[in-house]
Amino acid sequence: MAIEDLNQRVNIPTLPLDSVDPARFSQLVETAKDCFQVELTRFFDFHRPQFQSVKAEVPTIEKYELGFKPNENAIETFTRILLQHPDITEKLPLVAITAATGNFLKLGFGSQFVDAVQLPARIKGTQIGPFALVDGDKISFRTKPDGKTFITSTILFKSQLFVNIGAATIEEVIAAANVQLLYVTAKKTQYTTPVGVLRLDAIGPLAKIYPNEIEILGPPFSTANALTRLGFVAGQKDVCASRPPANRYQLAQNLTIGIDLGTESENERREMTDLLNYFFSLEMDKRDFTFLGRSIFDDEFQIAPGQYENFQLILKDQHSLAGEAEIPRQAGSGEQKDLIYINRIQVPCTIIDYVDRSLLTPPQTLDRATLTQARVDSDGLPAGDHKNFGETSG
Repeated sequence: MAIEDLNQRVNIPTLPLDSVDPARFSQLVETAKDCFQVELTRFFDFHRPQFQSVKAEVPTIEKYELGFKPNENAIETFTRILLQHPDITEKLPLVAITAATGNFLKLGFGSQFVDAVQLPARIKGTQIGPFALVDGDKISFRTKPDGKTFITSTILFKSQLFVNIGAATIEEVIAAANVQLLYVTAKKTQYTTPVGVLRLDAIGPLAKIYPNEIEILGPPFSTANALTRLGFVAGQKDVCASRPPANRYQLAQNLTIGIDLGTESENERREMTDLLNYFFSLEMDKRDFTFLGRSIFDDEFQIAPGQYENFQLILKDQHSLAGEAEIPRQAGSGEQKDLIYINRIQVPCTIIDYVDRSLLTPPQTLDRATLTQARVDSDGLPAGDHKNFGETSG
């Protein structure tokens, strides 16, 4: 029987198969289909310890674009997908993510505007654990949690907080920090260089995100060993104003994702159907039936234009079977079995994507051509009452 790792429950980012081609800006349907492809591919991963108890043969998992003409339906479209390929490229068993239908979802009254946002001030170390700390090591920093007054915070490293303080893991350091901090939050970088180092954000239960700043304090507030081992430098500083403010908007849709199975036998169709039911019921239960974008876990990842991944995909745990069918193989395929056995699973879900629009980007289109966003008088916008004020930016 497979052994479950309870540490893997919930709050796991959905990582794209190709990190240079992530889920894109506000493409809700394609983002949802990408999530299903990525997560199902991991579920059937040959390298998983539990693989042998899942499936002896790895299925092909791909996305397809569908047309919905009056004389078409999903099963017919899937049939054509199989028939138009020669047998050598059928790659059976096949899991085809073929359809996404649904409707726009409004999450509240008024506009799609959510809030004005700004990424918090943060400082990062340069060293990757384990860290050779000693009992009594400490690291101190100061922040402005109310935007005005400096507060000094200290993380004290005691041996009882670690299995072995001389070889402290990054997870132990983060746990020791967060149990002591109210104005700062410790985390590990996951997707931004350097990966796997300690990051301290000027946010916390008693702190405002902005205006705020954070600065590392040297001895006697911090011990030299702690600074060296964690990779910090006295005087290291960051302010939230170094990151541009933005307006955040939400886009949401109720979707039904169609997943079509293609196999070479009735038994294999039954096995694949059972495994997919298992994935959407029990595996997704570990994740609270939710896929989360990478930017939720590491907001620096979204700084590059076009790489926003502030999405949440919620499965409704009401997947259904649309019906089994058999279709003929392509003529002349050379296979003795002349049928392909198919089935369809429909998965209702809701996807919410949060889109940030910078407030400091120069106007490019009419909907953004406002005086409060203009940088200088020479940008061609009318100055109006601001004519004698030089710059017309707000």
